[in-house]
Amino acid sequence: MDYLVLFPTVFVEQGNTEVLLYNVDSKKTLLISNELVVRDLKARKDNYLNVFHLSSDIFRVSEAKNVIQTIENECFGWIGSGAAPPIQPAPFLQINESKHSPTIVHQKEYDYFSLYELSICIKGELSSTFGTVLTSCSQKELNFNDFEYFFKNAYLMTNLKCINIYGDDFKRYVGLADFIRIIVNQSLKCNLIIHCRATDIPILCEKNIDIVNYCKFHATIDGNSSVDFISELFQTYPISTFVFPIRTREDVASYCRLLQVINIPIRPCPIVMKRNKSFIKEQLIIDDILHTKKTYKEILLNTRINLNYYGGMFISSSGDIYASLHEDSFGNIKNQNIEEATYDLQKNSKSWYLIRDNVSPCQDCVFRHLCPPISSYEFVFKTYNLCNIKNF
Repeated sequence: MDYLVLFPTVFVEQGNTEVLLYNVDSKKTLLISNELVVRDLKARKDNYLNVFHLSSDIFRVSEAKNVIQTIENECFGWIGSGAAPPIQPAPFLQINESKHSPTIVHQKEYDYFSLYELSICIKGELSSTFGTVLTSCSQKELNFNDFEYFFKNAYLMTNLKCINIYGDDFKRYVGLADFIRIIVNQSLKCNLIIHCRATDIPILCEKNIDIVNYCKFHATIDGNSSVDFISELFQTYPISTFVFPIRTREDVASYCRLLQVINIPIRPCPIVMKRNKSFIKEQLIIDDILHTKKTYKEILLNTRINLNYYGGMFISSSGDIYASLHEDSFGNIKNQNIEEATYDLQKNSKSWYLIRDNVSPCQDCVFRHLCPPISSYEFVFKTYNLCNIKNF
C-alpha cells in the first residue's frame, strides 16, 4: 500500500472539489484539483501521523501521479510504501542565499534532520525538579573527546538556532574556552548562550578572554544584587538578559522594585519547591487567554507540535541524551551514534508532540490553540490547565 506523509508544518484545507496545502514554515501553498488525488486526500486519514493512504488508481493515471510527485518535490510531504505508515518526519530547512526566505529541502534519510536548539551541561547535573533547566553540584564533567564529532555533522546543525551551555560553578571550570572554540571552529550560525550566576561572569571572562567575542550571557541575580553591580555588568559584558529567580512573595516584591529603578532586560524565573508549589502555580495562571499575542503561524503549529520542545536536545555532563528533562534518556554520546539518537527523538519523543489536543482538560477547551505550549511547569504540577478558562 502506498501513502502520502505530510510534514508537521503542513495544513490541509478541503473544499468540495479542491484541496489546498499550506506550509507555515516555507509559506508555500499548493492547490490540488485532480479528482483522484482530491478523493484520497479527503478520505479518512491517520489522525496523529497525518498519513493519507493512496489508491492504486493514482499511479496508473499520469496526471494524478504528477500531482502526487509535485507534493513531494515542492516539500509538502513525501511518498512511502508498505503496510505500516512511517513516523511523521520533520522538515529540514536550508537557507537559499538567492532568496529572502528559507526553502524546505527534504531528504528521506533520518540523518538529514536538523536540530533547532541544543542545551549542554558541561559540568554538574541537569535537573527538571524546578520546572526549568538548572544545575546542581556534581563532579561530573563532559568529556570533549566524546563530544567533538557531534558538531561535525553538518546536517544535524544546519538549522540550529541556539546552543545553551549550563554548568555548576563556572568560575572554577577551566575547559570552557576550549569547548567554545570547538563550537566556533564549526562556523555554526547560531546564538551561543552561557547560563551562569552573575557573580561568576567577571572571573569567567578573565580566565577565558576569548569567550566575550563569541557568547552572550543569561546571568542569574537575586534581591541582594545592587543596581550598580547589575548596570556595570550589563555595560561591560555581552549579557542578553538577567534572570531573577522567584521563590516567594518577597522575591516578587524585590523583582518589581528592581524594575522600577533600572532599564535593563530582567526575566523572572519561577522556581518550584515543595513548600511553594501553590504560590508558584498562582503566579503562572493565565487569566486572559483571548488577549495573548499569537501569530497565525504559532496558532497553527500549536495544533501539531510543542514549540517549547520540538527540535530540542539536552545533553548532560555524563553524555546522556534527552528530548526534554521529563523523559528518559535516548542514549549516550559515548556509545550511541548521534544520528540514530536524533532519529529516536524525532520518532519517539513525547515532549516534541505533546499538544493540548491530547491532554485533559485542555482537549475540550475551545481556546486550547491560543494557549502557550505545554511547559515544564505543567509537568512538575502534573496538571495541564494553568488558566482560569472554563471548558465549554
